[in-house]
Amino acid sequence: MSLRGVRNATAVSAVEAPSAPVALPALVAALGVEHVAVPLSAVAAVVAAPPAVPLPAAPAYLRGVVVWQGQLVPLLDVAALVDLEAPPAGGEAVVLRQGEAELAVPDVESIPPAPDAAALPVHRPAVADAFGRPARAADGAPVRLLDVAALFAIAELTAVLG
Repeated sequence: MSLRGVRNATAVSAVEAPSAPVALPALVAALGVEHVAVPLSAVAAVVAAPPAVPLPAAPAYLRGVVVWQGQLVPLLDVAALVDLEAPPAGGEAVVLRQGEAELAVPDVESIPPAPDAAALPVHRPAVADAFGRPARAADGAPVRLLDVAALFAIAELTAVLG
């Protein structure tokens, strides 16, 4: 993900509720021409993307594992998760935390535009859950609110995180 940075974290509000929007501090990252908002409560760190050690028989969207703070953390390729071309290695990674599990997401700015939630692969309904909630940044720009719990709940990924 190409990051606007934690310093530029913005309040994000869901646009689907008829009542007043609720502000949520979030890190906004580019995914092609789309932008996703990652709740700051789920962001453990923003780091230079470390090299990954590949895992045999892992799904294509799992680049491998990286060492972060002395622990092995899965490196998830968001582009591959939504069936887009993989980005080049390097850039920044966002380390996400869900309970005791951690997950790193590398830079994906150089991929083609992300599909909207309706166009996501039907064989991966959890992907639509993770990326499908429309929201607006504080400046009014449309973003997709990343549901970190849904991302971690993707069946194959959950099995890898054990």
